[in-house]
Amino acid sequence: MVATNHLSKFFILANCCLALGLLLNYVLPTVINTLIDKQIMLVPTSKSYPLWKEPPVPIYQKFYFFNVTNAADVEQLGHRPQLQEIGPFTYRTDWSKRDIDNDDLKSIITFKSFKQWYFEPELSIADHHLELVTLNAPLAITLSLIQNASNAIRLLVTFSLDGLSEGFFTRRSVKQLLFDGYPDLLTTFGPLLNAEMLSQGGHFGYMNARNQSQDGIFEVNTGQDDIYKLNTINKYNGRSRLPYWHNYHHSNHCNSLEGSTIGELFPPLSRDDDSEEEGDTVKSNSDEKSGAATPTAKVPSIKLFQPDFCRVWRLDQVDKMEMPNGLRLRRFRATRDVFKNSTELPANACFFAGKAAQAGRLGANQNRQNRPHTNRVGRQQQQASSSRPHGQHHHQHSKLRQEWPSGVFTLAPCKFNAPIYMSMPHFLDADPYYSSHLDGMAPDLSRHDFFVDLEPRTGSPVALAVRVQLNVAISKPPGLVRFRHVPEIMFPVFWQELSVNLSNSEPVLDQLLLASRGAQEANMRISYSFLILGIAILITTSVFYLHARALDSAASLGSLSSSSIVISGGGKTSASALDAGARQAKEIK
Repeated sequence: MVATNHLSKFFILANCCLALGLLLNYVLPTVINTLIDKQIMLVPTSKSYPLWKEPPVPIYQKFYFFNVTNAADVEQLGHRPQLQEIGPFTYRTDWSKRDIDNDDLKSIITFKSFKQWYFEPELSIADHHLELVTLNAPLAITLSLIQNASNAIRLLVTFSLDGLSEGFFTRRSVKQLLFDGYPDLLTTFGPLLNAEMLSQGGHFGYMNARNQSQDGIFEVNTGQDDIYKLNTINKYNGRSRLPYWHNYHHSNHCNSLEGSTIGELFPPLSRDDDSEEEGDTVKSNSDEKSGAATPTAKVPSIKLFQPDFCRVWRLDQVDKMEMPNGLRLRRFRATRDVFKNSTELPANACFFAGKAAQAGRLGANQNRQNRPHTNRVGRQQQQASSSRPHGQHHHQHSKLRQEWPSGVFTLAPCKFNAPIYMSMPHFLDADPYYSSHLDGMAPDLSRHDFFVDLEPRTGSPVALAVRVQLNVAISKPPGLVRFRHVPEIMFPVFWQELSVNLSNSEPVLDQLLLASRGAQEANMRISYSFLILGIAILITTSVFYLHARALDSAASLGSLSSSSIVISGGGKTSASALDAGARQAKEIK
């Protein structure tokens, strides 16, 4: 009886352990996730806040310029440009946030973003004073802008062109082309050609006056109200939407900042890094050569905004990886939808309307063989439009002329309508049109891809390579004699790579590993320990209980056998006594 009471207590203990293990398995993840969320929110007390405020590792920006080796033949004879890539010229970039201000509820944080560049000669192929031959961008931009100017301004600028000492190409140092700038007469005409264009003091540089400058005022979510809105942009320069893309019914989509971040931190993708994705990554036939992945609609994606992009970029998940220390990552690649024209992707039509279309319009006198060809779909639409009324035909034809083949997108709306376009380096995954007019393009996915490796639980980028190319569209006004032989093409000037890598920052990686897998494994160990302990106690107690029952049964059977023997022996003795008594009675008689 006493043993049974003890066993019943062990049964109760086993059930308590099982119940506690099951409870922890459901409750503990919520508790752990809440603790992790508090550490990645953008509040001064969180661990991610100082990392967000100032990156813990150096950020490098590399520039690769295209040196023109046959500049005279291109300008005077119209030969195909021969380009030679020279680089990298590496700069260390310091990103800092100033004038940080939280709202009363700590759900929104506002700051000013500043950037500063320092040349790193040891990481560069040569000193940035190295001179190379490149496109005379002020001239190319001026020739494009005067096509929309008044007759008086056009006449003034045309007379000035006759006095230029330089031709369509110029010899400048890398330092001049980037941050320092160089004197150029045509830059003084900027405000005349576009009222919104500020005078650069007679200097031109692709990043002139950008060093130690403010990149804009951002208002982002801290993640306190909703962790899945962590670091997403509410407003940029006081606007909840971009002001660049106008006069089109799709501008809603094109100007949207919803869900985008600057890139230092992304919202968590999930609270379980082992969770299966809803969709898979597939490759289309057109992407097989480059290896670019075309995602299905359900593949996870992230959004990135940088002021230099003029728009939000979408990056789609293409792979899962695991670092040597066990940290699991997901790779996101820039979608090529960004570079598709409206013929291939109608949703992009708003990027070719309004200011963008005005800036990208080709001259009416453009030679048809030098004009960018449309893709097959565009040609079919153009042929079909010949049977339409005159007005409809003209609109469709004009629209096709304003767009380049897929592979570039315009930066004109945020670059004072200058004919500047962005593409992947070496026109990776672009229409063959671009490479067919140039020599020296060698697209390589491993060197030119745009990707972010993300830790999904915290949304922290562990490695990224932002690679883009800057191009200038050459378009000449009618009646221009001096530069009549220069081909009207998309001319690449340089491509750049902005890279960050945390693989050598062990403290940061350890924190990410703890947040992504350590907490999850701790939950499993604790809850499973109670479950295993409960099962072990239950099995052990059951064995002891069954063993005790077996002993009790054996004891009961032994008692019954003894009783039967006693009863049987007692019966025989009584019978003998009766027989003896009977005999004695007879003798007395």
